[in-house]
Amino acid sequence: MAPFSYQGVIPASKSLVNRALIVQSYFPNLKLEIDSQSEDVLHLQAALAKISGRTERYTNADLFCGDGGTTLRFLALRVSRIPGDYVLTGTDRLFARPQGELISLLKQLGVQAQLLSNSVRIQSKGWSQLGKDVVVSQSESSQFLSALFLNAWGLSRDFKVKVVGTRRSDDYLKMTIGLLQKMGMQIEQSADHFLILANQKSLFSEFALEPDLSSSFSVAAAAALCGQAHFLNFPFASLQPDLSFLKIFESLQIPLVRRPDSLFVNRALAMKGIEVNVGSCPDLFPVLAVLCSFATGTSLLFGAPQLKNKESDRIEKSFELLTKIGIKAEKLDDGIRIFGNPNLQPQGITNFDPDHDHRMAMAAGILKLKGFKIEIKNPQVVNKSFPNFWNTIGVQP
Repeated sequence: MAPFSYQGVIPASKSLVNRALIVQSYFPNLKLEIDSQSEDVLHLQAALAKISGRTERYTNADLFCGDGGTTLRFLALRVSRIPGDYVLTGTDRLFARPQGELISLLKQLGVQAQLLSNSVRIQSKGWSQLGKDVVVSQSESSQFLSALFLNAWGLSRDFKVKVVGTRRSDDYLKMTIGLLQKMGMQIEQSADHFLILANQKSLFSEFALEPDLSSSFSVAAAAALCGQAHFLNFPFASLQPDLSFLKIFESLQIPLVRRPDSLFVNRALAMKGIEVNVGSCPDLFPVLAVLCSFATGTSLLFGAPQLKNKESDRIEKSFELLTKIGIKAEKLDDGIRIFGNPNLQPQGITNFDPDHDHRMAMAAGILKLKGFKIEIKNPQVVNKSFPNFWNTIGVQP
């Protein structure tokens, strides 16, 4: 097992950056402090640059979204505000994820939209049906609602939205609303309705973005298993749902030390099994499953059926990864049950395909740091969210 030590500031949250970039596209004078080089962010920046500052009607604007769910969904609603014809393209894997609610939402706004095998084609005259309530299902993802709210600046009249279906990833929607409110938008909520007032404007000229807590969690997990980490400028009052990893670490009995603006994580001498509802923090699931593999007793990670529709089927792939290293586990419809073995030792060489999922590659990377000999296919997939992951944990993939 390689000793591990980290001190520094994790790059800005790609979830917050992509949201803030959409806001900035409405207010070009807004300055954002962005240090993220994640592929999702770079694709959104490039696409927004193509549509920036033009006033004539767009014809067949081709915008590439890569593998980014937020990139596609946020961008589709953004371009629909501007009259024109657009083609949003991306990877086959992106369009294998649920996108039907996006088409339904656009059509309710009076926008023509067609979902094809690897693109969305949009013909828009702007949002022409503002007088009608919009109904949005949150059963598959909260990103459709987030996309709608992020693009509700400067509307000519009040805008009412009704939410239906099971509330999936609700904390990510709360993060969106919290960010928008911080940036000056007025959103009123009552039960399952939201009201966005007309003529919304942001009064900010500059806005700083927090470090990415999903990436921080992966580095903190490396410390918990193999050494220590000191996170500078740690956002203890964050809007990000993955802040919940602090409580999870306390339940696992991983040593934490909090300072006013920094966090210390030390190697755990012993961890105990936990039960955690990961419905609000599905990005933690693969690496958390690895941590629980070395805890005493049984761990239950549940409450997130949406894991099957992330970049990969994270329930299936996490089960596969744990099984390959000799951990007994049971797949569930909404998570996994793990029978931990704190005495587990590396045995032989195994291969693992993260199936184009950055979080699964990171989970396998933590095991490599722990001493397990895993050959990871396409390790560069981590570029989607954390390009410097391998250098940060000090492992050659």
